Amino acid sequence: MKRIRVYIDGENISAKKYAMIHRVVQRISKQHMDAKIDSVKVFRMREDHTTERWDEQAKCSPELKIVGLIGDRYKNKVDYAIWNTIANEINTDSGGRLDTIVLVSSDGDFAEMVRSFRKDNGKRVIVIGKQDSSHQLRKSCDQFYSLQ
Repeated sequence: MKRIRVYIDGENISAKKYAMIHRVVQRISKQHMDAKIDSVKVFRMREDHTTERWDEQAKCSPELKIVGLIGDRYKNKVDYAIWNTIANEINTDSGGRLDTIVLVSSDGDFAEMVRSFRKDNGKRVIVIGKQDSSHQLRKSCDQFYSLQ
């Protein structure tokens, strides 16, 4: 059975959008012959009070796992953590069952990562983002869903 993994940029997308994100991910699963949603991870700085609402959302949504980063905050720290996590999970996917990566972000800095995972690893990459998402990010993925 093919698997879908979801990676949410908690600094870029509000927890208020999670119900909508969840519906889109369910639709993606059905479109891919009921592929199993393997994991849903939200990446955020642990000490960032503007993203604490994700912790509250995770209490109501058992499938949602928080990846709370600690230490010095620097530009793109969350982005690098998402990138490294996806790369490590692709490299340890022994059966090749990780078929689809769903990135939830509007950050154009992910465009190169998305192209790389598609071209170099043969993964299907779907992006869910805000209507004003980067044009480069929209072009780099297999499919884009807009959060209204």
